Formats: sequence, C-alpha cells, structure tokens
Amino acid sequence: MAAPSSPPAGGRPLPSSPPVGGRPRSLPSLPRAAPDPPPPLLPPAAGPDPSPPCPVLPRIRHLLSSRRRPAPPLLSSRRPLASASPLLAPRRPGSTHSGRPRPERSVAGLRRWPAPCLLTSAASDMILLCFLVLHSIRYQREEAKIQAWINLESAKAEAQSRKLEKDGKSRAEDLLKVATDLRSSIWKQMSEARIKYIPSNTFSYYDQVLDTTAMLGAVPELYSWTGGEIGLSTYFSMARGNASVPAIEMTKWFDTNYHFIVPDLGPSTKFTYASHKAVSEYEEAKALGIDTVPVLVGPVSYLLLSKPAKGVEKSFSLLSLVGSILPIYKEVVSELKVAGASWIQFDEPTLVKDLDAHELAAFSMSIHVCN
Repeated sequence: MAAPSSPPAGGRPLPSSPPVGGRPRSLPSLPRAAPDPPPPLLPPAAGPDPSPPCPVLPRIRHLLSSRRRPAPPLLSSRRPLASASPLLAPRRPGSTHSGRPRPERSVAGLRRWPAPCLLTSAASDMILLCFLVLHSIRYQREEAKIQAWINLESAKAEAQSRKLEKDGKSRAEDLLKVATDLRSSIWKQMSEARIKYIPSNTFSYYDQVLDTTAMLGAVPELYSWTGGEIGLSTYFSMARGNASVPAIEMTKWFDTNYHFIVPDLGPSTKFTYASHKAVSEYEEAKALGIDTVPVLVGPVSYLLLSKPAKGVEKSFSLLSLVGSILPIYKEVVSELKVAGASWIQFDEPTLVKDLDAHELAAFSMSIHVCN
C-alpha cells in the first residue's frame, strides 16, 4: 500500500484518496457570496436618508442619444409588452421570472429594447389620430348622403309646387270634395250610432287654432292678405309657407305630441270676421238631416295659447285683446242661432292650468258677452 501523503507545511491536510472499490468521498461545499441587490427602477421617496439615484434612467438617456437602428414595430409584434421589455416586466426584488438572481445588464443589452414606454405613447396617439380621421371621413360621407337626400326632396317639392300652380284650381276643387265627403261620412256614422250630440266644425285642413285665426282674420302682414273671406291659398301659406314666406311657428298642444300653429298677435292686430267655416259646416250637416253642436275654440284659451308678434314686447298682455275678439265671437254665435243651432260648445282647455285672478275674470266676461 502507498504511504499517505504528508500534509503541506502550514496548511490544512489534504483529503485522503478514495479507497479502492469504494464510493468517492464528496468535497466539502464552500459558502457562496450573496448576490448584489438589483438597482431600483424608480427613485425612492424623499426622506431623511435618501438612497443613491436610479442607475436605469441614465442608461435610457444614453440609449436614446446613441441608438443606431430603428425600434422594432410594436404593432406587428405578438409578444406582450411585459415579456418584450425587461424594464416593464413585473419581478420580485432581487429575482427574475426563473427564480435565479438577475445578472447585471450592460448598456449594449439595453439597446435591444429602446424606450418602450415612449414608443407605446406615440403608437397610442397614432391609433387615436387614425380613428379620428376615419370617423371624420364617415361623418362627411353621411352628411353628403343627407344633403343629397334633401336636395332630391327639394327638387321633388319644387316640381310638385309647379304642377299644383299649373292646375291649382282643379286641385282645390278635388280637395274640397274629399273634405265634404269625409265630413258627411263621419256625421252619418255618428247618427246611425244614435249619438245625441254630434259635433260639427271639428274637421280641419290643419288645426282648429289656425281655423280660429282665420275666423278672426288675425293674418300677419307677412302674408299680404287684403281682406275678404280667407281662402285655401292664404290658409296653407300660414300653415306650410310658400316660395316667398315661411310658415307660422308651431308648438306642442300642451303636453302631447300634437302641434298647432301659434297665433302672432300684437296691439296693432286688426280682427275681422274672415271665415264662416263654423256656420257653413253646421248648415252642411243640417242639409243631411243631422242636427249638430258647433264647436269653437274659446276666446280666452285662444289668446293664452298665442304669442306676441315680432317686434312686440314680451311683457305685452295678450288678454288685453279679449275685448277686440269678443264682438266677432258674438257675431258667429248670432249666425249659428239664426241657422238653427240650439247648442254651441266653447272649448277652453287652458282651464286645466293654474290661472290668475285676472285670467279667471276674462273667462267670466267672455261667457257673459257670448250669451
């Protein structure tokens, strides 16, 4: 057998050689040095003992000033931003995703991912800009379609207007005949149903408030009405307008979706008995052997549903005109009595509202005068 080797002078004895045919003896493990903690990504908060500045920011500044090749396209990359950039990936302090200590990276290693946060902001702005441009183009296309439709409808209306002007007389006669047939049919159905009080003057070419405006002759000067019986031309000019003048403003009937033409009244408005529609329709029903109850919009509700004309102060009291329109109402009532009407109905829908004392007094005065 070989003699054991002598230990070196001044040192530890060497381990003995493994025995023949036996297992090798393991060497003692040496202690490893603890790895250095990774540099923080964000500077620490201010305090009594501030830590040194973050070493990552100078590297990024150096990277932005000395990068030599363009950044990889972010929109075409399929890797998530957290896995593509080591600066944004969430890690535990002092470790990597694999659990091993994170080695120190050089500036050359950081050049693979140049400023991902800045590029992400620029890409978001570009996407937002593209979206706004596409939305603007779509809006312009829709607006062009709407304008083309409006132009087409205007051309059709103009052609229809020229056609009506060409044979306006026959058109008006056809309209009057259809209206007469419709009223007759309605009255006959009510009579066959044995309704005791059948109303008349409820048919209208547009609305009953405009019919009352025509009855009182309260036509604005804009429509160049010179007096006499108001015909269909002046009536529909107020309701629909024409090529030279617009229609009168309309608004909702109380809280419904029905609309009516709002009368324009003022201290200079001249009232005159200009439409005998209520009397003529009563006589028309009487010729069919049907006794009806003529229905009129009440004088006070008519004034309260009106508005001051253009150029008139808003503080103008419309009820001050009640004395000017009551004589016309009285004349209509007299003609209906002569025609044989035993009942006359006045509709005053504004009574459902909270009224002042002077408004209630106007109601009392109108009932007294019309009787």
